[in-house]
Amino acid sequence: MTYRRWTDDDDRRLRQMHAAGWSMERVMQALGRTRAAVYTRSCNLGLGRWGRTVRLPPAGSLAEEIAQARKEMSTSPLYRPGNRL
Repeated sequence: MTYRRWTDDDDRRLRQMHAAGWSMERVMQALGRTRAAVYTRSCNLGLGRWGRTVRLPPAGSLAEEIAQARKEMSTSPLYRPGNRL
């Protein structure tokens, strides 16, 4: 079985289709590639998952979560002075 190499034009089209929210099946048909080929190439290009919206937590929430964990740590029964979070 032979495989077609990905060209710069294929990569550009894949990026555009991914950004536009095309389904995996639609991209497979448009590019004439298998599901595995499209998935692997999109991962290699760092495009992320198909059909899932990545939602980032609000800014500052991680810092607040760490601060809360540090407060709780000092009241934990397993807390030993010198342990840091």
